[in-house]
Amino acid sequence: MTRGAVALTAMAAAMLVIASAVWLLPPSGDRVVASISADAAHDRSRSSTSVSAAAASTSTDTSQARPGAGSASSAGIGAGADIQDYGQRVLAAIYGGTPRQAAEAVFLIDRCDSLPQSQRSVQMLKDTGQLESAQGERALRELGDESRLCQSITAEMAGQMKPLVERALLDHVPEIAAVYGRLVKYAPEPAMRQPLVDGLRADFLAGEPFSALALARHHGDLGVSNVDARAYELTVQLAFPELSDLPRSRRSLRDEAALTDDERRQAQALAAQWVTLVKHPPEHGPG
Repeated sequence: MTRGAVALTAMAAAMLVIASAVWLLPPSGDRVVASISADAAHDRSRSSTSVSAAAASTSTDTSQARPGAGSASSAGIGAGADIQDYGQRVLAAIYGGTPRQAAEAVFLIDRCDSLPQSQRSVQMLKDTGQLESAQGERALRELGDESRLCQSITAEMAGQMKPLVERALLDHVPEIAAVYGRLVKYAPEPAMRQPLVDGLRADFLAGEPFSALALARHHGDLGVSNVDARAYELTVQLAFPELSDLPRSRRSLRDEAALTDDERRQAQALAAQWVTLVKHPPEHGPG
C-alpha cells in the first residue's frame, strides 16, 4: 500500500471526505510552485491528506503527507535524506542531485506549501469533535515543528519545482506524477503528457486510488478514453469503498451518461481486472 492509501483507517476515511479531493485538482496562484490553499467545494478545493495521516493514530507521523507528497524525510530517498535542513535538501537536488533527490525536494516543497491548510484542517476537526483533543494537539505540535523546518526553503528554491518534478517524473519516481499533474493543471505540454499518464497509472496499479481518480476526472486533457475513465472510477468504488462518497464532477457524470451499453460493459470488465491488481499491487521498481 502506498503513502496515500496507508492512512485509510476508520478515522482517516472520515477526514478524507474533507481533504482528499484536493489531490485531484490544480494549484491556485501565479507561482510555478504548487499552491495548496483550499476551498470547501470538491471541484475547487485543495486541502491536505496529511490531516488524515497526522491524526490517524496516536503514533502520529507527520512525514506521511497527502498522496504523493511529504514522506521524503521518512522514505530516505537519495543521499540528501541524511541532511536535516530542508533548504539544504532542496539545494542538493537543484545542483546536480539525482532524480530521486529531485523527487524528495518536490515532496518537501509541496508539503511545506500545504502545511498552513493542514494546520487549519486539524484545528477544525479538533474544534468540531471529529478528532480527540489530545490527538489534535499532538498533530498540531508536529505540524508546527515541521512548519519551522520549512522556513529554510526560500521562494527562489521553490521556484525550481517544475524542472525538479519533470526530472523525477521522467525517471519514473513513484508518486511524483500527482504533484506534476496539479502543477500543470493536468494539461501538460505534449511531450510530458504520456509520462504523466504513465506515472499516474503506475501509482494507481501500485494501490494509489487518487491517481485513478485523477485519470478519470481529467481524462479529456490526458487523452484517456471515456471507457477507461469510467473503469478508473469503478475501480476506486469497488477497491476503495472509503472513498465512494467523494462527489463527482458534472463532466464525469455527463461522460458516463454518454457511454453506450457496450462501452459500459467494457468499463466494468476493465474495472474487474484492475480491482484484482490494485488489491495485490506489485512493488514499485527502484525508480
